[in-house]
Amino acid sequence: MWLIIMWTTLAVTGIGLVYLSSRLEKFGFMDKLTDCRPKRKSVLSIVLVFGLFALIGWQINFMNAIVCTVYFALVWALCDFANWLIIKIRRKIFKRYYAGVCAFVISIAALACGWYLDHQVWQTDYNLNTQKSVRPLKIAMFADSHLGTTFDAEGFAVHLANIQAQQPDMLIIAGDFVDDDTSREDMLKACQALGKFQTRYGTYFAFGNHDRCVGGDLNPELYMSIVKQANPNYQFKNSYYSFSPKKGYK
Repeated sequence: MWLIIMWTTLAVTGIGLVYLSSRLEKFGFMDKLTDCRPKRKSVLSIVLVFGLFALIGWQINFMNAIVCTVYFALVWALCDFANWLIIKIRRKIFKRYYAGVCAFVISIAALACGWYLDHQVWQTDYNLNTQKSVRPLKIAMFADSHLGTTFDAEGFAVHLANIQAQQPDMLIIAGDFVDDDTSREDMLKACQALGKFQTRYGTYFAFGNHDRCVGGDLNPELYMSIVKQANPNYQFKNSYYSFSPKKGYK
């Protein structure tokens, strides 16, 4: 099943790259760069599109390069379709490739918005009521911090201090605390800050898919042991799923 998904993804990416190359040829500046020679224009378009794909894969990662390619191709196809409908209605071809301009502007704007949202942190408060006879409990939870891709260890420590100031009874980390490309230095500093976090009933951790690889090491227990070193009172309830203090919630 995974092989089918992988090969399908690669095939769609390849089709997207070829499609984007063919769209790039339609811009007027490509005629000026290639002296209106079709073969030169095709080659230059392929070099530019595949080169951008390789650059994104090198600077970020291969998966993000695939996502960006598929996204660009889909947006471009929708803009081309809208352009085709408008031409059918007005019965006149545009002198300039406005569909490509719109696709480029929309894609860049969406990616810029995504980057901004990825680097922001919002707090959402929930009030839950129960008929059970328990004392009021304040639980803080965060997920998908993707340390290193969103903010560094210093930034994480600042956010953690803001959570600590609210004096939660329990802290829950719901996965993807770190990311595949998180540096060992950021991991160490962030875990040391986490190990000093004080709660009444402890901190609980669930591994996400990105937590299994840190700095190229398939060793999720590594940074959990760092937390334990920073706070010896922690003991592993289950080294693969959570850690908690010796006294549980009653």
